[in-house]
Amino acid sequence: MDSVRKITLDIFQDEWGDLDEKGRSIAKRCVRWCIEHQAQLPAKQSKSVPSTKMLDIIDECLHEECGIRLADLQVRNKRRTMVDTRDMVMLIYRNKSRVTLDEVGELFGLHHSTAIHGINNAKFLIDFDQKYNEKFHSLKRAIDKKCDDYLTSCGAFGSSGELF
Repeated sequence: MDSVRKITLDIFQDEWGDLDEKGRSIAKRCVRWCIEHQAQLPAKQSKSVPSTKMLDIIDECLHEECGIRLADLQVRNKRRTMVDTRDMVMLIYRNKSRVTLDEVGELFGLHHSTAIHGINNAKFLIDFDQKYNEKFHSLKRAIDKKCDDYLTSCGAFGSSGELF
């Protein structure tokens, strides 16, 4: 019961306070049904940063956090630091801007299957390499902050949507 209430609060967030007792009961029943039937729970809609602006934000944060520009990652370079950073950027760009794998690969002059491999490699290293995990989350936090600042300055509120 506690997990249903927690999930319900996560979904309804600000609207929860506006619901009366009957509305809260209905909301909890709906969430419980979704969990039992493994249905997809509705996500809170939020505005997202356009992919072109996302690339500018990523480039700016990369330069601040790693001392690398996005153009440096677009050049064929097999140095481990460059490959790892490129994989991080592919994962973040894919999740933040919701572009296709073809578009992610095209950005770096790679095939979509290479982009899939890079994204999967980044996910693996996040789980098993502490230094990589710290570097990834540092870069992600910087990008999230700049995205939120951009959305706030545009009049949109909330953060950009994510898939992870």
